[in-house]
Amino acid sequence: MVGEGIVWTVVVVVMELRRWSGICRVLQRWAEHTLRAEHNIWRALILYVGAGALQEALVALQEALAEKKIGASVHGLSTIL
Repeated sequence: MVGEGIVWTVVVVVMELRRWSGICRVLQRWAEHTLRAEHNIWRALILYVGAGALQEALVALQEALAEKKIGASVHGLSTIL
């Protein structure tokens, strides 16, 4: 009986992880759309971070700084990046 309970717990956890990874993919695609179509770096950064795509968020921020779409003086971001 105890082993069976553990199996069901593992099944539920795996199902939730799959669902969460699907949500993350959707958020990341939405962030990419927001960045490219709407040119809204701040909304895109929020979506990237929400998706756990921190690398993509940093790349988008660096590109925006390089293209002068946002000021480098924003809270000292130029020194951090």
